[in-house]
Amino acid sequence: MAVDQPELVHETEVQRRHARVRIPASIILDNSNEKTFELDNLSASGFGVADQEANFLPDQIYSGRLNFDFLDFSFNVPVRFSVVNDIGNGRIGCEFQDLGRREISTIRLIITKYLSGEVIQAGDLLSTINRDNYAKPRKSTVQSSLSGADKLKGIFGTLLFFMIGLTAFTYVAVNLYNVYLVDNSTAAQVTLPYDQIYMPREGRVFSQVQPGQEVKAGDVIATIESPLYDLMEPMLLRKDLSTERLTEVLQQKMYVDIESPCNCRVFERLFTEGQFVSKSKPMFSLSPKDSQPLIQASFPYESIEAVDLGQQLDFTLAGSDSVQQGSVTNIEMFINDTGAGFVTVELTPDNRIEDKRLKQPVLVSTHQINVSELLTKAFSWAGE
Repeated sequence: MAVDQPELVHETEVQRRHARVRIPASIILDNSNEKTFELDNLSASGFGVADQEANFLPDQIYSGRLNFDFLDFSFNVPVRFSVVNDIGNGRIGCEFQDLGRREISTIRLIITKYLSGEVIQAGDLLSTINRDNYAKPRKSTVQSSLSGADKLKGIFGTLLFFMIGLTAFTYVAVNLYNVYLVDNSTAAQVTLPYDQIYMPREGRVFSQVQPGQEVKAGDVIATIESPLYDLMEPMLLRKDLSTERLTEVLQQKMYVDIESPCNCRVFERLFTEGQFVSKSKPMFSLSPKDSQPLIQASFPYESIEAVDLGQQLDFTLAGSDSVQQGSVTNIEMFINDTGAGFVTVELTPDNRIEDKRLKQPVLVSTHQINVSELLTKAFSWAGE
């Protein structure tokens, strides 16, 4: 049973008017001659046409077909219209009458496409600009089940990407931990346990040994050259001392030998050859022969809990990438000139350090996480 559909037009199509555009189109009258007139312009409500012979009269409704010629096809839209004004020079303006919903939508669609550039003018014809909306069909094998080799390849690829992502995440996490949660020393060097020998009197000092040299108890390690007038001060105060005698006394020198108090080795010489050194200033640092190199490091006071006695710390020697460990065997606190506190620790390495490393700088820190070691352990656990 057919249902009559009322001719309804949306209100926007009635109220909205396009500006008149110059678009290739013509009007064919429904009469015996089917005379054709080229349009000057077209809008959703009407059109303009040249009528030099006065074929159209006012107050009369005409019927015809609005014709559009495209490169590959043409089609007509049946319309009814009337003359509404005389523009002059044989040109008149016409208005559509009683157009149906389909006709109005078709005219508006062509005008909209023309204004948007999807329909262009090619001479006296219209041409559409199309894009390729077609894609290659999917392979028929997509829906089929995977073979054993394809499954193995997929599993391997998934594991590979998983391992790459896990490695990247681990690297970032470890570096963040080492930057924000690890305490580093402000200064550190390789040293030896030693005792110092001090100047018994002022004078110029001449060394008899070199750093690193082994000495026995009683060996002369330095000679001090002092002016004799220090010992003869009471005599110099006598009033009857002549100028010649005073000059003679002042020119005389006294030499004092400094002997080693132990069987040890010279760790450090604290003066330059022939330097004048004041009384009670340090001359040498002497270390026992069997002493092992250790590390002396300074930390901010805030790190005191992390570097307490017995704590294991990491250290890296200058020019080396390997991280070694050692135990804190001594800790002291100091206050600098600004009033800020810091702690100095002595670190005994788990493995002996070569003597050639003495006085070289070291980086000491609380326990760090090494990415390569962590990954090596992870792979070994996975293999087990």
